[in-house]
Amino acid sequence: MIKITKRQERHNGLRAHRFAAALALVTALGVASCAPQINLRGHVPNPESLALIKPGQQTRDQVLDMLGSPTAIGTFEDTRWYYITRKTEQLAFYEPDLIEATIVLVEFDQAGFVKQVAHLSN
Repeated sequence: MIKITKRQERHNGLRAHRFAAALALVTALGVASCAPQINLRGHVPNPESLALIKPGQQTRDQVLDMLGSPTAIGTFEDTRWYYITRKTEQLAFYEPDLIEATIVLVEFDQAGFVKQVAHLSN
C-alpha cells in the first residue's frame, strides 16, 4: 500500500487548484476571442448638418465646411461627392460580414451649387 503524507496531499490539492484556475483563464480568453467585433469605417456625416444642406443654397466650399471631405468624388465628373459608411461584423478569423452600408450622394450643378442630396442604403 502506498502511503500519502499530508505534504503530498497539500501539494496535490494546490496542483488541482492551479489547474482549475488555468483552465478557467483559458476558457475565458477563448470565449472573449469568439465575441464578434463591430467595425465602423468611412465618413459618417453629422445628420444635423446634412439636414441643413438644401438644393440651390450651398456651394461646394460650404458643403466641405459642413460635412468634411467626401469619401469619394465621381470618376468622370467631379460634380458628385459620395460620403460612404460601412458597418461590418467579424467573428474570430472569419471574413467580415457587411451589416450596413450607407451612401450619401451630394450632387452639384455646373455653377457649383448643390443640385441634390440623396441617401442610398442597403
